Amino acid sequence: MKELLKIAWRNLWRNKRRTIITASSVFFATLIALIMRSFQLGFYNYTINSVIEHFVGHLQIQQTDYHNNPSIDNVLEFSDTIKKILQNNDQIKFFIPRLESGAMASHGTNSKVCVVIGIDPIKENNFSGISRHLAHYKIDNANIEKMNFLPPDLQVLIKKAKGYYANKKKLKDILIYMDKDFNKYIDQIASNSLYKGRYIKPGDNEILVACGLADYLEVNVGDSIILLAQGYHGSTAIGKYRVAGILALPSPLMNRTFVYMPIHLAQDFFSTYEIRNTGDTARFVSYIAINTKYEASIRPRDYTPIERLQDNLQKQLQGKDIKVLGWKQINKTLYQQIQSDNISGQIILLVIYIIIAFGVFGTVLMMMAERRKEFGIMLAIGMSRRKLKQVVILEIIILTLMGIIAAIIVAYPITTYFHYHPIYLGNEIGKAYEQFNFEPYMPTQKPDIYFITQPVIIFIMMMLTSIYPIIYLSKLKVSNALRS
Repeated sequence: MKELLKIAWRNLWRNKRRTIITASSVFFATLIALIMRSFQLGFYNYTINSVIEHFVGHLQIQQTDYHNNPSIDNVLEFSDTIKKILQNNDQIKFFIPRLESGAMASHGTNSKVCVVIGIDPIKENNFSGISRHLAHYKIDNANIEKMNFLPPDLQVLIKKAKGYYANKKKLKDILIYMDKDFNKYIDQIASNSLYKGRYIKPGDNEILVACGLADYLEVNVGDSIILLAQGYHGSTAIGKYRVAGILALPSPLMNRTFVYMPIHLAQDFFSTYEIRNTGDTARFVSYIAINTKYEASIRPRDYTPIERLQDNLQKQLQGKDIKVLGWKQINKTLYQQIQSDNISGQIILLVIYIIIAFGVFGTVLMMMAERRKEFGIMLAIGMSRRKLKQVVILEIIILTLMGIIAAIIVAYPITTYFHYHPIYLGNEIGKAYEQFNFEPYMPTQKPDIYFITQPVIIFIMMMLTSIYPIIYLSKLKVSNALRS
């Protein structure tokens, strides 16, 4: 076998051009498969992280009727028993209580329906990182007037970027997408559009308002808004609250409706508490969101441990009028969309594999046709057909491994880079993303198991193409080959 391997290696480099062409076809096939699958998986994980891990949670503990009727009356007590069960479970990474209900928000002559969400500010920030959406920059007419350093065409164009921005990167991405000339002025634009605001603390009597709602009500940091709603068991909820900060959330729907406040303030506002006979106060929440130590994924094997934890928690909380739901049950529509997109993505990948297979097969045909006389000479001087077939198969294996290894070396830094520096999607595609509560970015998936599965598929395809050389060499007539 060692001698045959040596012959195969020497054969490859007797015609470097042919070897490079064949290895390149494998290289580009593997590279395309790796990068395409990386973007597919990156999108799915980004979607799940945006909606599930950063907001909904892998699991939710709710009052039995809350999922079908999310009323302020269908709340549950966040009791010490539930806390203890969750704290003692080493499979749970974070759990947070939330109180949600609708209200009417008013400022001056402006009024709008909103969703009030009571949160534990510290736990919520650890869970969803909500403070990273706090607006630190604002582009408006007043700020644009101060930007006389911009050329006239950019002064006109920047008006399309009016709005709130949580960080300088988002501001930069949007401006450069509109015109690369903005790059020279990013620092100046940022310094002239700074916006003050702060995140809320547990003992605060202040609130956070989403930017779309803030614009509609014409409020800024330091202003106050009045909230009016129906409270627990038909009580009237009314209160006046100062705005501590403005949130630039990833979804237009969330930006038009959300108000965040400390959960004790929300419980007082909606009167979601009861005084027990013992004198203790029982405070209620809409649900408890849970993130596990596992990753949310559409792959069944990844979701299985989350389902097991769901079943275990349901057994522990049995008899307390409580239901434990998984993210697939809470977000059926999102899960179905990801599943259908995954299937369509795999179909596209299959089509690409078929195209690649024909391309690779073409290079093999070319290689066999060019070497017809060479094969005839080798058979004529005494090499057996069996050994000649083994040599050709070894050549194909070496070419395949060369192409695959080179593709992995090139794909690894590309997929890693775009995982940490996702591609910004502007205009219509970006707006479509935002409608589904996603920020308009397309990241890749870090090198994972797909870095093994995709090359293995390419390798199998190449091994299937080696069937043709075996048949070709079996039927090759030495006399005809020598005359060619």
